[in-house]
Amino acid sequence: MKIWPNNPACCLSIAGLDPTGGAGIIADILTFHRLGAWGTAAAAMIAPQGNSRVFRVRAVDSKLLQSQIEPILADFPIRSIKIGALGSRANIRLVSRIIEREKFGSVVVDPVLRARDGSPLVEKGAVRDYLTHLLPWAALVTPNLMELSELSGRRVGSAPEMEGAARALSRMGIAGILVKGGHLPGRPRDLLVEGEEYTWLPQMKRVKGQAHGIGCMLSSAICALLAQGHGLAGSVLAAREYVHRNLTRSLKLPGWEYRNFSAVNP
Repeated sequence: MKIWPNNPACCLSIAGLDPTGGAGIIADILTFHRLGAWGTAAAAMIAPQGNSRVFRVRAVDSKLLQSQIEPILADFPIRSIKIGALGSRANIRLVSRIIEREKFGSVVVDPVLRARDGSPLVEKGAVRDYLTHLLPWAALVTPNLMELSELSGRRVGSAPEMEGAARALSRMGIAGILVKGGHLPGRPRDLLVEGEEYTWLPQMKRVKGQAHGIGCMLSSAICALLAQGHGLAGSVLAAREYVHRNLTRSLKLPGWEYRNFSAVNP
């Protein structure tokens, strides 16, 4: 029997555990709650880290991951799922099977392949599993330039190359893609792909300083907004604004509630 059967805005994060709370499932749950959704989470890997480096990476056994996910699905009316670092090929396949079984429509995949310092966060060969098993079920995939390059098999170092690689990935059967262009020179440029429609999103001022988990915050914000019934494009634009406000106001810390955020148009 599901808890709160009338609450439509329940989200599930399946991602890594960063004990600092800057990234992974802790950061995801904070974002869910700040944007008005109820957050649940399952840890697929453990990665002690700080802003400058990852100290250790260990994937959770797929059976243990499943034992975390199944009670959540039994008790909560999950409307949207955010998938982050999964750690192993077995976990990628497990999550894919669960999504196929449950027929979830709002799945946001942040294909985390490496940490900020370059440390691998998933075992070798995982790109093929992402492309074959997981990404076809996603409503939106949110790669950065490095991840887009690895997934598409193309070099990505400029805006034209970014668009070409996104087209190549889209042809593989990916429904929606948000390419994060923060590593391009100048102001960050993001590209949203919805089927045959390609939209360069408004540029945003680059934020100085050091923080990890920005991609986690963005994808979980999109997930929370989708769970509340907002459209994909509106959710993406509002989530970008939410992340930018958090960074510029130094509010990426636990315990702060974003009470007056209303950037989404239904």
